[in-house]
Amino acid sequence: MLCETLDTGDVRLIARGAVRNVGKYRSQLAACDQPRRNDLDGRGNLSEEGLAAFTRFFLETCLDQVRFMEDLVQADRLRSRILL
Repeated sequence: MLCETLDTGDVRLIARGAVRNVGKYRSQLAACDQPRRNDLDGRGNLSEEGLAAFTRFFLETCLDQVRFMEDLVQADRLRSRILL
């Protein structure tokens, strides 16, 4: 879904971000498959809190990688760099 929405062709930057913090990525992803803890943890069999935590981690990783690419590309100076 992310590939289709962003039309980037792949999600390598997300993988780069996940690799930078592989321990947290794995623990957050595993938490999504934990059983629901109580009546306040969603309606299904699995933990909604775990899914929410992973989603937050994933989106923060996406933002981090967008900022990384923004700094790397320096779009505001791209034209002058091309002309040089």
